[in-house]
Amino acid sequence: MQANLLPLVKGLIMWRGPLEWGILNIAHLPMTINLSARTICSNSSLLLLLLSTRLFAADISITLEDTKQRSVHDTIVELVGARPELKVDENIEIAQVDKEFSPEIMVIPGKSPVLFTNQDPFQHHVYSVSKGNQFDLPLYQGTPSKHITFSTPGIVKLGCNIHDWMLAFGYVSQSKHLIISDASGKVHFSGIPDGEYELRIWNPRLKNNKKVITHAVTLKHDLPLQKTITLSLRKRIRKPPRVEKNGDY
Repeated sequence: MQANLLPLVKGLIMWRGPLEWGILNIAHLPMTINLSARTICSNSSLLLLLLSTRLFAADISITLEDTKQRSVHDTIVELVGARPELKVDENIEIAQVDKEFSPEIMVIPGKSPVLFTNQDPFQHHVYSVSKGNQFDLPLYQGTPSKHITFSTPGIVKLGCNIHDWMLAFGYVSQSKHLIISDASGKVHFSGIPDGEYELRIWNPRLKNNKKVITHAVTLKHDLPLQKTITLSLRKRIRKPPRVEKNGDY
């Protein structure tokens, strides 16, 4: 490497240690790699971009409470930017077991295929009429012949046409920034690039649990954001199973 090219790259190779980002001085590396000036400039620009993204990263803390100021746990909180990044999950399964859905709540990355398996010794008829994610799987047992793909972000309310108490929800996500609130009702996002975001909040006990609550937020690296959000909740999610006269249901 020519000596006059060293100033272009000196100090621009980044490493991530166990605690923090740092700068590695290239003068301490073995100088056996032959790079063109164009390659060095291109790589240097990329490294500067990565470093600036890390340096200009923001934090946001959310506290969720109900109308009586009690902490609201197990609530989905998603932070969605202008260009959300999310990988499709090819291994999502929602089963029917003992006349119930399992799990009853599932986070589904957008455009991921979902397999609805029936593990009961009788038929189920699974469906949803949620806008943008409607589907219908008529009476079947075992494994259906097709997966269901959900492309519209938001809530998918699942039911069974045979057992009307069966209820489950799918939350179709759009961002990799998604956290479930802890027992104290708190959620913390860190290292988020500066910018405009939509904060999406959902809990199955919301009085209108068919919709996601949204808040517009602006994140800045030099101004950590703290928000307390009050949720209006119902006492229970669904009606109890119907018991027949012979004790079956």
